[in-house]
Amino acid sequence: MIRYRPFRQKRNFAIALLTELLAPLLRRWAERRTGSPVSAPQLWRRALILGDNHIGDLLYRTCSLRALKTGLPECDFYYLAAPGTADILAGNPYLKAVLPWARSDSRLDLSPEHMRELRSLRFDTALCTNCIRYWPELLLAIRLGIPNRAGYTYKGFSGWVTHAIPIRYPQPFAAYFRDYVAALAGQGVTEPLRPELHVTPAAEEEAENAFRRLEPANSKPVVAFFLTSRQPAELWPAENYATLFKQLGAHLSVRIVLLGSPDDRVFLEGIASRTEPDMHVPVCTALSLPGLAAFLKRCSLVVAKDSGPRHMANAVGTPLLFFRNTTFSQVEAGIYCPNEFDLTPPGEFLDERRQRNLLASIEPAEVLRQVERAFGSKQR
Repeated sequence: MIRYRPFRQKRNFAIALLTELLAPLLRRWAERRTGSPVSAPQLWRRALILGDNHIGDLLYRTCSLRALKTGLPECDFYYLAAPGTADILAGNPYLKAVLPWARSDSRLDLSPEHMRELRSLRFDTALCTNCIRYWPELLLAIRLGIPNRAGYTYKGFSGWVTHAIPIRYPQPFAAYFRDYVAALAGQGVTEPLRPELHVTPAAEEEAENAFRRLEPANSKPVVAFFLTSRQPAELWPAENYATLFKQLGAHLSVRIVLLGSPDDRVFLEGIASRTEPDMHVPVCTALSLPGLAAFLKRCSLVVAKDSGPRHMANAVGTPLLFFRNTTFSQVEAGIYCPNEFDLTPPGEFLDERRQRNLLASIEPAEVLRQVERAFGSKQR
């Protein structure tokens, strides 16, 4: 059933209603394109998992992949990912293969060659797991000739779905996929929402080498900071970070490390240069994704934007302070693991100006207080 509440624009709500009026035509078109009959989940043998491919989106789904494989043990699951983020799924025992063929983290853009390879795998099922903008996944599954298509219908396009997945809105994003799996497996799934990462010995060695380079003789606990994000959301002001680092140096005996992508190096080094002269704040931008996960496991605390590193810290169980993405529902983007703390005041579905104002209202002293709380420390 179409629900108005999750829609942010009236135009999209109207389009969803139109797709329901056209559902019989959409269903017949899909049947002609796929040909094969629809079957029950227990008969599925080869399934393609589709969804957004940002690091967080991939890790949200790892929370329930074990339950998915347990519920449908005869089915092999393949995950369509993007080259830049597919490594985060490496070694997952519940996946038959990870296919790093999507040319974008947020769009299912495939080359003609990879479209042919996907067709040659002859999937009988597509798990369309995006809970926000799911129609591109359904369309891709139809173009690939996949007869079984599990997906949501609360925003329309039910004519393209053969196995409708109910949704309880709002929930943390990771909980949506847990419910998705429960609907397919025909049983309750109660596993925790902590993401699963399978860190290789090579990644552990990479992280260990990076830690040694920080300062071999230094035994202070490490606090890892991520000041940037690829997500389209505003950031906590850079001058606030510079103030916080000075306060940290005066109140806690910790080692501050700034992490990011190679493109962030100049910006991060500029922030590091604004700290006290006796504080050496290293910048680390050369780690692979598995290496970064192993690095975060060695840290005592992570402070991050609501982006990939947040979910990686959750996966390895490192205490975490994060600035929530207020573009989304407060519940959806909120806390879903016991090791994390949300630094952001209440607010959701905010435009850029209101995001900036809300983040600017968070004082460095308040973040310092939460860092001290995470360490169980008192000011000196």
